[in-house]
Amino acid sequence: MSLSLLLTTLVLAPAAADVLAPGFAAPEAPYPVGAAIRNLSDGSLITCDGLLVRRWLPGGGLGLTLGTFSAPGETGALEVDPTETFVLAGNATTGELLRVELSGLGQTALGALPNNREAAFESPASAIVSAATCGTGCGNALVRVNTISGAQVALVAVEGQPGPVALDNAHNLFYATVSAAQPQPAGSSALLSFSAAALASPPPASFQANAGIVVMEVESSPPHGDWTEASALAGFTGASYYRWDGPDMFGSPGSGTLTYSFEVTEPDTYQFNYHNRHDNPASDQSNDAWVRVDGGEWLKVFSNGGPSSVAVWNWLSVAEDASGAQFPALYVLSAGKHTLEISGRSNGFMVDRMVFYRSTVVDPFNLARPQ
Repeated sequence: MSLSLLLTTLVLAPAAADVLAPGFAAPEAPYPVGAAIRNLSDGSLITCDGLLVRRWLPGGGLGLTLGTFSAPGETGALEVDPTETFVLAGNATTGELLRVELSGLGQTALGALPNNREAAFESPASAIVSAATCGTGCGNALVRVNTISGAQVALVAVEGQPGPVALDNAHNLFYATVSAAQPQPAGSSALLSFSAAALASPPPASFQANAGIVVMEVESSPPHGDWTEASALAGFTGASYYRWDGPDMFGSPGSGTLTYSFEVTEPDTYQFNYHNRHDNPASDQSNDAWVRVDGGEWLKVFSNGGPSSVAVWNWLSVAEDASGAQFPALYVLSAGKHTLEISGRSNGFMVDRMVFYRSTVVDPFNLARPQ
């Protein structure tokens, strides 16, 4: 089921200065400057300053330091669960997400979500978190986080910078971002809505082209068949790489198929390469996988640059069809969504990340590019 989006441009008027009404006083409690603050029903407060998660007594005194991040950073998501048992706290700089018990009995690391910003609870076991997972200037995402296991499910990627999220009583979600539309009035934002039905059955996440290139980490699709996730050999990107530990499948494509959805906005010819490694001393052994795009012909895509390409991460990716003809792996892609599939072929071959890029892209193999 596709996600339903409602995009509205909001022009924000300049904020008026706050004026205290008679009988009211400005708070004087020693809360950290710039900290995110959440209220509890008993009148106490929870704050997060990017390093410490603390509970403050109703009168303003410090009650407990509940949790600590590994390093100080910009404050990210902070939200109290519906039962007021724990708080979901994030550090936008380190990407850490913590489940911090309000009882003071400790914290649980829930993994990393880079540049996490805001959160809303669907239930005590599930929260939706906004984050600029790919860095700045390349859009943002809504991610469902299991607050028990830390498992993450990407729901949607949109333009702009991440902002607040909120759920109504029917579990429809509303999300505000800084609009990426150009030109735009200063201070404008985008308001998006997602129905509860769409959130319950989100479509598979799709990687987006950015300036003529699509970058995908292999671990973005769970390992199937005899693909094994590993991280022992330095030089890979992301969290891990995959190694084909199954038998040689020279004449049988389709074993342990990994599937990736991606989208390009500019129709053109795109070249495919993958960041790969093969450690067999013979440079023409353990050096390939099967690749196909949009259900077309399976091609052997191999990496063989002689002895210098053995036991090192490299981008060599030459396609070979059933006739034995060899050529660059070029694909004519229309604007819209496409599907990449990779299946096992040679025992021991390792894949780290994949790119599709136009000929105009400078330095397409720069490992610093975010996916």
